[in-house]
Amino acid sequence: MNKYLTGIIITVVLCLMVTAVIAGEQTEIELRADELIIDDLEGEVIATGNVSFREGELSLTTQKLTANQDLEQIEAAGEVVFKQQQQRMSGDYLIYNNQSQQGRLEGDPRVEADGLLITAEQFEFDLAAEQFTATGQVYLEDQEEDFVAYAERLEFYQQREQVILSGNVKAERGEQKMDAQEIVFDLATRKMEAKGETRLILPGRQRGDN
Repeated sequence: MNKYLTGIIITVVLCLMVTAVIAGEQTEIELRADELIIDDLEGEVIATGNVSFREGELSLTTQKLTANQDLEQIEAAGEVVFKQQQQRMSGDYLIYNNQSQQGRLEGDPRVEADGLLITAEQFEFDLAAEQFTATGQVYLEDQEEDFVAYAERLEFYQQREQVILSGNVKAERGEQKMDAQEIVFDLATRKMEAKGETRLILPGRQRGDN
């Protein structure tokens, strides 16, 4: 499952990269919308209708974007789509704090990158702690490896180089199936550890005549 683990890394790093661009080095920013309001008294910017936000290689489209004028707190609602090269993250609602470097994406959120798909009810990320969490009906699919997994929660810890799937985990690769309460991937050693009551099902083999 080495290629599958690599796919997880690519996807989680994508989520970190997308938000890091917003919080990182200053580059020219372009904001377009059908209507744009700059409210100096309230200290906020409101863009509505076919909103397009571009900074460097990152593009963000949504139906409404609200931010304070120093971009410390950003909210996007309605058909939120991040794009960076061939990578895409989408959902219905994004909130991101540029000071704490913490954010949340919800409303049928999904990540697509290099043939890998992750969906859940909610994504949360913490750039300072280098952590990413997907919760609620987590689904992973690696089309190249014919691998899918279902869980209640996915956690990624970059500093520990560890990915954890937990809560009624079900994984399928071709005809092979595994059920467990928790599966821990060590990305440094390429070791996979299943915890709790675990069941591994392998396809039957045809035996020759004796």
